[in-house]
Amino acid sequence: MATSSHELRARLVDYAWSAWSCLGVAGWSKSSFAGCIDIDALVLMTGRLGDTDARLRDESIDWCVSNIALVARSRLAHLLRGDETNPSWAAYAATLQSATKQRWPGAGTAFDWTASRKSRVPDRADGSTLALRCRALLGATARGEVVRILLLEEGNRALDARDLAVEAAYTKRSISEALENLRIAGLVVATSAGNSLRFHFQRRVEIEALLGPLPEIRTSQRAFCRVLWAILRASEEAADTSARIRLVEGARLVRELEPEMRRIDPDAVVLGGEPPSLDVLLDWCIATFDAHFGAGLPPH
Repeated sequence: MATSSHELRARLVDYAWSAWSCLGVAGWSKSSFAGCIDIDALVLMTGRLGDTDARLRDESIDWCVSNIALVARSRLAHLLRGDETNPSWAAYAATLQSATKQRWPGAGTAFDWTASRKSRVPDRADGSTLALRCRALLGATARGEVVRILLLEEGNRALDARDLAVEAAYTKRSISEALENLRIAGLVVATSAGNSLRFHFQRRVEIEALLGPLPEIRTSQRAFCRVLWAILRASEEAADTSARIRLVEGARLVRELEPEMRRIDPDAVVLGGEPPSLDVLLDWCIATFDAHFGAGLPPH
């Protein structure tokens, strides 16, 4: 079990390095990233990883300080809910708070940190940095998230405000206001579906030409980061417990995470039949990670 937890943590560190490198963080190599980087989910996961890789932690803070307008702190507060007492995140957020003189959700006590000033926003445009371009144009706002999410839908599939609110990690009210503004601007249209309205682009070709290219992998990176982190943390906390407890914890996680797990892997074997143990969930995490990003991302 300990080996599996270690392997998953190492994969998440490589994932974070690869994504941050694409965003302009100084690393040993510039690698590609197949998905659309969710900036806030990446910030949160990096903070939670803490000093697993101190250079990753420090250089990501350098990027956030230099590009604070591209990080949605209100959205981070929504993504953090239920994990406000995480000590690694508390220290990371407090250090950002001290460096930016702005409030960060869940901040605790800062650690000593010195800016390297090496981070640069990338000039290259590829699928991984779609969210960056949306925020550069529309700000780190609910509107920017709605545009990003709709762009990632295959075939211009329409979504309702509830679906958008879940993926965007904003309140339904904020999403409704964003949709109305985008409708007034002539970018989205609403169609009736039962008792709800569903929204899609009116001018997708033009919007994609402006903000593209799109990523190879359209999987929600918000869901990806949440699920893999939650399973890793639960497994590490239950490392010395009995098989029965690990089975109970596995069942609890599936109840809590099933919607996000299905967003990542609609046909997930672990969601059928008997509830899986934490060990089975760890194996699923590693297999899912490798299916999305290969057996290993390029070394940083």
